[in-house]
Amino acid sequence: DGQLITAPPVAADGKVFVMDAQANVSAHDAQTGAQVWRINMRPGDNKRDREGFGGGLAYANGKLYMTSGFRLVAQLDAATGHVGWRTRTEQPIHGAPTVAGGRVMAVALDNTLLTFDAATGAPGWTYQALSESARILSSSSPAVSGDTVVASFGSGELVALRTANGNDLWNEALSRASRTSALSEIRDIAGRPVIYQGDVFAVSHADYFAAVDLRTGSVRWSLPISATTTPWAAGDVIYVVDQSGQVECVSRDSGQLTCNVSGSYPHRAVTAGDAAMTTLQIEALEEMKRMSASPDLYLDMEIREGDIQFLNNRTILHGRTGYEDATDIARRRHMMRLWLEVPSWPALPRNQGVHWPEERPLWLRQRRPFMELPSRYLAEMSRRKLELAH
Repeated sequence: DGQLITAPPVAADGKVFVMDAQANVSAHDAQTGAQVWRINMRPGDNKRDREGFGGGLAYANGKLYMTSGFRLVAQLDAATGHVGWRTRTEQPIHGAPTVAGGRVMAVALDNTLLTFDAATGAPGWTYQALSESARILSSSSPAVSGDTVVASFGSGELVALRTANGNDLWNEALSRASRTSALSEIRDIAGRPVIYQGDVFAVSHADYFAAVDLRTGSVRWSLPISATTTPWAAGDVIYVVDQSGQVECVSRDSGQLTCNVSGSYPHRAVTAGDAAMTTLQIEALEEMKRMSASPDLYLDMEIREGDIQFLNNRTILHGRTGYEDATDIARRRHMMRLWLEVPSWPALPRNQGVHWPEERPLWLRQRRPFMELPSRYLAEMSRRKLELAH
């Protein structure tokens, strides 16, 4: 019927739960897709809202909780679809609820964080953020860690509160002082904030992607990225899809974009029995290899005698093509490589490092002073050639 469906599906107990734009909630067998039950949750006495898009679902302890743009919060039995309770709200709710600690939490259209008793539906404490008329017609879902709930709002506010009573712990505005366009005036944080490893990751429409300390609310790093999506944390990196559809991948610790790709090391580790790679991982490496070899993407340079080339290993992939060296040792190519450390740069993610401080003593033990100088190098090569000849 042309109406938008924005509520993401929820999977639990061998079922997939979905809700359409008319607040029809249904359960389907996860294996076959067969419908198990279906119920329409649109209030019959709601004369104000001809359309009620948005809302969403959450599952906890055998119960399904739903919010709706038709100004409704409800609890359903996940097995049968039987309604446990319904509670009406003053404002539409466009985001899915979050259930934790016996509470149902959701953000209403007027930037109010609402809470309800998960067992009875009785309203609990509320938190009112700044009102914002210019916003995206969607709302995010709160994120919970222990006794802290983090909610984001259309005003660009990222707020941490006590789950028990709603006491304000900290408040951070994800927007920049200077605006680059009229659209950047929309500060909405439409994606769900993500709590991971003691930090909160959130991105606003106002060119602000940040890592915030969960305990103190201090911003550890920020980037000028505009998005309405939810960040994804994985290991040492954070992914986010920006407004242009580009996937950004940055270091979780520093927010820097770093890249380190080796085609041989992973395969050698697999051959040695020290690691395993899935088919998808192998295909990803091959795709990176294919892209790196594309003339549309690489810069081809010829290094001549006396040239110095500086490369940033964190952001530039580089390699060398094959060559035929001279048989005369004195005429062979001699290229010196020097790895520079920049103390002011943030530390690399552990899985992207090549040399670490604890390895340096062992590395230095194998070296001799000035061993790379051409005279010493040529002398060493000549000595080795004589040894091989005998």
